[in-house]
Order: sequence, then C-alpha cells, then structure tokens
Amino acid sequence: MKTKLKDKDKNPSLLFIATTLLTLVITACSSQDAYQLPAEPEVIASLERYSREYVLVPGDQLEVAVYRNSDVSRVVTIRADGFVSLPLLDDVKAAELSISELDATITGRLSGRLVDPEVTIILVNPIEPMVYVYGDVRGVTAVPLRQAKTLAQAIAFAGGITRDGAKGEIALVRLDDDGFLRMHFMDGETDGPIGPYLQFQNTALRADDLIVVPENMRSQVGRFLTDFIVEPLSAVNLILSPYLQFELLADLNNR
Repeated sequence: MKTKLKDKDKNPSLLFIATTLLTLVITACSSQDAYQLPAEPEVIASLERYSREYVLVPGDQLEVAVYRNSDVSRVVTIRADGFVSLPLLDDVKAAELSISELDATITGRLSGRLVDPEVTIILVNPIEPMVYVYGDVRGVTAVPLRQAKTLAQAIAFAGGITRDGAKGEIALVRLDDDGFLRMHFMDGETDGPIGPYLQFQNTALRADDLIVVPENMRSQVGRFLTDFIVEPLSAVNLILSPYLQFELLADLNNR
C-alpha cells in the first residue's frame, strides 16, 4: 500500500536538504579561504618577468648591431661579472636585464657619441637558467627556471617528494645579495597535507638555486634499525646457523 506524505511531512525534509546543501557550500568556501595566501612581491615580480621576456645571464652570446656603424657592432658574450665590452662604451651591465632593457641602455649611452643610433640586439645562443633539486625526490634533476619558477613547481618537475622525504625540512641553498651562501629552511608543516604546497608555490626561485629534500625521521630510524640491528642479527644468524644445525643433529643422534 502506498502512503501519501502530507505537506507537513514534506517541508521538514526539504528544509533539511536545503540546510545541508547550504552547510556544504559554506564549508567548501571556508576550506578554500583556509588555503589562501597573499603572494609575496618577489613571487609576483618573478612570475611576471620570466613570463614576459627572457632575462639575460652570464654566458649568453649577443649580436649587437648598430645601423650604419659596423665598427661599433659586435658579437659579445656576457662575462661572469654580468658585463659586456663594446666600442665607445667600454663595460655595459647586461645580466639580469631583458633584451629590450639592454637595447635601451646601449642606445642611451651611444646617443652621447653618435647621432640617433639604431641598435638591434640578437640573442645568439641563450643559456637556460637552471635550478637543482636534490635529495628524497623521485628524480634528482636540474630544472629549467622557465618551467619551474617556484619551489612547488621545481619539486613537481622532479617527480614529487618520496615517502621518505621530510616535507617540513626542505632547504633552499642560495647565494644572497650580500655575497653569503645561505640555507633557507622552508616551512612545510602548516595547514594540513595541502598547505605546505601553498607555501612552496609562494617561494620564488632564482637561477642556480639548490633545493634539498632531506630524509625524514621515520626513514632515518628505520634505516638505523636495519643497519645496526636487523642486518647484524641476520649476519650472526647466518654464521651461527650451521653450528646450531650441527648441534641439533648431534643431539638427535645421542637420543
């Protein structure tokens, strides 16, 4: 027999469903807010700069052509100190500039020596800026900076952190502007299992950064037990096993 629900029976059910859906929506929004983090200015500048134009680095080879001034035109390589040498100008800072910025710099300096100089710069063989990922990742590798502008992207490019990796102890080794080589430890133990990657995505990388993912404590303890307890006991057992078997056979024969 079919039972027809009365209106007063329907309304509470509809109200319950609507309340449940509203609660789920609010919870989802709250969860999203919990994982929001204002981007650092350095991250914004890094992402926009490398997405917009190539940034010159030491080792890049450039053809600097000055229209109707072949004596000034040259093919030059950016030195380790970041400068190039050109006729009439001596040293010009080129590293960390885009090609258009270097063009403007050279044009401006030549304007004091030539009338309306027209400068064209061609990048002959660009050297790809790299960062390096080492330690407990699935693939220790050198990563092109263009493809991994943040710490999270570099780790993903290396295949991710292994089960033995210490996500909360990742170190970024970098040569700072004051000339000191420093190890910067990343905070990877916040906001649950996803939160650390938000922190890593908010960490901009520079050329030649070294990312080190150390072994976690659980893995270290397991390796210690294996190296100093399990394997030594196995070795002792291997040595004593023939003797014990001989003693057992002798005891059986005596019986």
